[in-house]
Amino acid sequence: MSHILPLIRRIAEKNKLQQGNGRIEKFFVFAFGAKEYAVPAIDITEIIIPGSLISVMKQSEIVMGVVNIRGTVVPVINLRERLGLPKDYLINDDSRLLVFTLQPGSYVAVVADRIEYRLRDGVLQKIPEAVGKKDEQVFSTAFIDDKKYHVFFIDQW
Repeated sequence: MSHILPLIRRIAEKNKLQQGNGRIEKFFVFAFGAKEYAVPAIDITEIIIPGSLISVMKQSEIVMGVVNIRGTVVPVINLRERLGLPKDYLINDDSRLLVFTLQPGSYVAVVADRIEYRLRDGVLQKIPEAVGKKDEQVFSTAFIDDKKYHVFFIDQW
């Protein structure tokens, strides 16, 4: 079993180079406010209930603080303002931390307002060739259960 997970990760990394080729993937759907996004299940290291968030002195505006996950200090970033939502946010019972691995031993977490735990099949679409302003975030899209979602890739942020 321990040899299978690294193999799956290598296959997923190879497939990421071909993002948006119309392939079927497994997604989690999560929300920031009223906006819903899909994130490929392979990108999420774990989903946890937020514990106590520790403030960090001289933190940037995007860092909400850090959490201790089984002895590992993980920065928690706030993407709400970047998505056009008010950046102030109170963690509640529906909130979840989506933990991503940036590289082995390096993690980052994002607070989602809520998440649907059921893995859902979706078809990843290509990024449109004509993009808007340079400072505008361009999303891939996925069609899941006949609904269109923006796809959230942590490495694009």
